[in-house]
Amino acid sequence: METLTRLAGERVGVSDLTLQHSIYGESGALIGRFDLADVQGKRLIEYDGDHHWRERRQYLRDLERLDAARNAGWEVLVVLREHHWGRERQLSERILTFLGRERCELPAEDARLLDERYASGLRMRSALPPESHKVRRERASGR
Repeated sequence: METLTRLAGERVGVSDLTLQHSIYGESGALIGRFDLADVQGKRLIEYDGDHHWRERRQYLRDLERLDAARNAGWEVLVVLREHHWGRERQLSERILTFLGRERCELPAEDARLLDERYASGLRMRSALPPESHKVRRERASGR
């Protein structure tokens, strides 16, 4: 899901984020490693799967880690599974807004490769959660 989050940015031209970026506090202690980082802008994008809130210990560790990153001057955007379900365009726009960037048009071939409709036409298994496909079918049928 972290990759799908990254690809939501890639679809609108955000291709320069650092993956698995480590942040250290003033004392040199590790604050944490984060999924996606705009290092220059001091912005982090974190995908939180279900285990991040189902397991209390993990949830508390995440809160402390995100608070420490914010206290160190970083802004944080948290993305959940539901942000992907039939809402890839909205997520892409949310990422652009968070990063303070404008949409960049991709070369046609790159855009085609990132388009789920194209991938499904090749009989490839989609990387999107199954719930996303149900939402798309309902929208297509007008429900």
